[in-house]
Amino acid sequence: MKFIGISKRDEKHYWKVVEICMIELFNVDKITAQTLINKLIERLGDLSGRNQIFYHNEAFHIAYSLATNRESDQDNPNRELFDKYLEILDRLDLEHDNRSKGQLTRRRKLKDE
Repeated sequence: MKFIGISKRDEKHYWKVVEICMIELFNVDKITAQTLINKLIERLGDLSGRNQIFYHNEAFHIAYSLATNRESDQDNPNRELFDKYLEILDRLDLEHDNRSKGQLTRRRKLKDE
């Protein structure tokens, strides 16, 4: 069985969502959030192949676990916080998509020159 990994860009986006959630939803300062995320990434090691399944976890649940040092109730998350998480996702996904289109446009222009 062949596993298709996610791109480095999408991986970076995923961790950005976790970081923003930790900061905006769980009041963790940026340096602490980055430190906790980096420690988790280090513990996870290379996420190629089967370990890519990790990215099926909602970033909200990872942020919650890192911020509170407790497991998130994935079947019954705090509705108010989860709604705010969905707003963060919408905002960051829009930025992510716009950046993609902008990069594509720049690449086309460079190619045409």
